[in-house]
Amino acid sequence: CSPLHHRITVTSIVAVAVSVAVMSYSGFPDITIDEYGRTFCAAHERADCHICCMSFTDMNDEVDETPSDRNVGIFIPDADLIEWHAKMKKKMPSVFPPDDKVFGDQQGQHPYGTKLLTHFDDDPNKPMNCTVVGSWWMKDKFSSLPGMTSAWEDGKEPMYVILIGGELSQFGLMDAHMGEEGPWKVVGHDPSVNERYDALARAHQNVQGRDDNGEDESDSDSMVTDDDFRYSNGEHDDESAEYLPRQNQRVLRERKTMKPWNQSVDGDFIGQLFLKYFSSTERDHINKCFEEHVSDSEKIESFPLKGTRLEPDELNFYARLVIAQMAVCFANNYDSVILQNERRTKFQAIELDEALANQNGVPCIAITYATDPEGIENPKLFLRGDKFKIMEIPNRIAVAVEDHLLDCVSNDHLNDIGSGLLYHEGFLVPPQIISWNEGNASIVDINKAAIPDVNFGIELELSCASGNYQWRIAKHMGVEIENFGAKGGKGGFFPPQKNQNFGARGGKGGYFPPQKNPPKGSNRDGSQRHDKWKLVYDRSIQANPQNPQSQMFEFVSKVLSGQDGLDEMSNVIEKLSDVTSVRTNRTMGLHVHVEAKESDYSLKSMKSICQRFLIHEDAMDSFLPYHRRTGAEKSHSFFESNTLSMMQRYDTLKDSLGAIISCRNRKDLYSIMNLGMRERYHKMNLQNLATGRQPTIEFRQHHATKDGREIEAWVCFCILFVINSSQLPMLKSNEAEETGTFDSLFDGIIRCPYLKQFYSRKRLDYNS
Repeated sequence: CSPLHHRITVTSIVAVAVSVAVMSYSGFPDITIDEYGRTFCAAHERADCHICCMSFTDMNDEVDETPSDRNVGIFIPDADLIEWHAKMKKKMPSVFPPDDKVFGDQQGQHPYGTKLLTHFDDDPNKPMNCTVVGSWWMKDKFSSLPGMTSAWEDGKEPMYVILIGGELSQFGLMDAHMGEEGPWKVVGHDPSVNERYDALARAHQNVQGRDDNGEDESDSDSMVTDDDFRYSNGEHDDESAEYLPRQNQRVLRERKTMKPWNQSVDGDFIGQLFLKYFSSTERDHINKCFEEHVSDSEKIESFPLKGTRLEPDELNFYARLVIAQMAVCFANNYDSVILQNERRTKFQAIELDEALANQNGVPCIAITYATDPEGIENPKLFLRGDKFKIMEIPNRIAVAVEDHLLDCVSNDHLNDIGSGLLYHEGFLVPPQIISWNEGNASIVDINKAAIPDVNFGIELELSCASGNYQWRIAKHMGVEIENFGAKGGKGGFFPPQKNQNFGARGGKGGYFPPQKNPPKGSNRDGSQRHDKWKLVYDRSIQANPQNPQSQMFEFVSKVLSGQDGLDEMSNVIEKLSDVTSVRTNRTMGLHVHVEAKESDYSLKSMKSICQRFLIHEDAMDSFLPYHRRTGAEKSHSFFESNTLSMMQRYDTLKDSLGAIISCRNRKDLYSIMNLGMRERYHKMNLQNLATGRQPTIEFRQHHATKDGREIEAWVCFCILFVINSSQLPMLKSNEAEETGTFDSLFDGIIRCPYLKQFYSRKRLDYNS
């Protein structure tokens, strides 16, 4: 038995022994085992459950040491292997001589579908064939034992993930690159391994090699690039808690690389600002609006702001314009600026301290910053200079500017003594340029009257950008709020004192005194009520990197219906950022519930809905960001692929569609559509119907967003998908399509030109 096989065998025995020992503990809580063999607390669905005071982390680490479906189609970057190999040459020169090559005579790793051959015990009559489906790092578990160190650099060894005898296994990656002297020989290549693993590989390859925003890691050709400033208007990656504090410090590190602006060396401040804040197309557009003798400073200061019906690229332009106008104020010897939105619910105080140039010569200004939703008096107290300017700007632009400014500043969670406001330091720079010209506007309103009059609801996961402003959001909007106690304590129930319509335009909220005994149906007594909008504490999501102390919550709608419900939802979302900057990141999602009562949908109708979802799941992925697609990091935990989940049992998509046809009752249908131990965490969740909790189909795959138009589009899409799919005939097994396309989804099922146009643009944005 080779040392590698010996190591795996011992590890497996230890894992089994630990499992048996833990199972024998009489006080052990109920557990579940997921499809990968990992153990979770059944009551709380956690691998490391502080509620039960039990941890399954060590057990699950043992399970994770063997490859699983999660590893199919994913390969270690070649550069990482070359770096690891170079370190091994220094660490073990007798094993890795100077002329040794990690890939042998090959240029890189064997691709997916490479067929390899070896012979058991070197017996030519005992051939062993396998297929390469990925590669990964296997940790050396012995290095964690007392007195033991790993022979491998960084305690890990590169392994090929292989399919052998119909099961996943692994062997040392370098063993397959030793040429004629090695145990494994390349005997062929077939990019199609089998239907299930090919689907897994495609899904995983879609998300491998993407940067934090799910985009290709390439430089932008904008004047102010992502390489200079990694800002994205409030959208951020979800990383470990260890990573979060570093992002706050990044702003301070950037500030140290800047130098004071030198007019003789760097040029005219406003002239350079006009040149580098705006594209040539935008400069031409601005110049056409003024006489030739008008200065750049006057053009920037006087250019009108558009407040409604803004495309994302237009919003980006006007946010840069407002920041340029603040810079002009600084050039005109103003000490500071107060930005207030038209509704007078957001007041931002910006002290303009010093003109700077970054490493690329982009004009910047050192600033101190605070924001307050209560009124203008505290922002005035915050400012130290005598001369300040009040700028009133449209609501949407005020939100965009606030989002960007909070990305440009850092704080130590200290309050300003005079005003009591949270104090931030940083610098004023423009957002990255998105190309725009006036002729590109293409907003097309959806005909809400054409949307069927169906009940629906939304759950939107969010966080406040600064501190615990969720209280002020609730007060401003008149929302019920559940207690945001430490670690989700029981807390109280917080209804608004004023009985008002949450969706009404211009409504003011009340004060929220806690009630010790929540009313029946408040969700705290175990029953369900859906007649009020509310904020609910959510422990499953993470704060944004720049604001690690901010409060996370879920914004849950009441039951809405038809055109009136869509209008109310749009009004609510528009007001959501009135008080403070509300943030989203990749740990957060948007969940849509569409009512599907048994009295309205026959078993055949439900089967048709399920069949169409499986067929078109990939097409839906194509117009969502990469971090919300099948194979993404969080997909196995919170929005599992229904298609891949079924194909683990039924092998092919056609067999999965046939299994739906064979279901004799609703219980069987709901069960096979949400297979596994975490049934409700699928893209299309039918467990509310299965348990009777509420008569809804839930769609969980969409990313969290503050864009009301994007939320409205997805709600309409889900409603039309359910209604129109239910009216199509159920597919017979021999009629089943292999896969649906974007066109077949929108032309054959959704049948809404606006939504097709909207998602065509999204698809282009996310895949270009």
